[in-house]
Amino acid sequence: VQYNPLLMEKPQILVLNKMDIPGTEQMAEIIQAAVKDRPVMVISAAARQGLEALKLKLVELLDIPHAV
Repeated sequence: VQYNPLLMEKPQILVLNKMDIPGTEQMAEIIQAAVKDRPVMVISAAARQGLEALKLKLVELLDIPHAV
């Protein structure tokens, strides 16, 4: 599959989900240390953890004024 190269110029966030599962913290730390070219956010959609921080980061990166 080929993608438009302009997509690489868009803001990107790496989101690590399922952080409510025991043992995922260590892998998340390894990934966060390895990824330097974009923000890494950790969330648990099921436990509704980290979602507000993710939303705020998206608003910031997309420069959305007065986002809810």
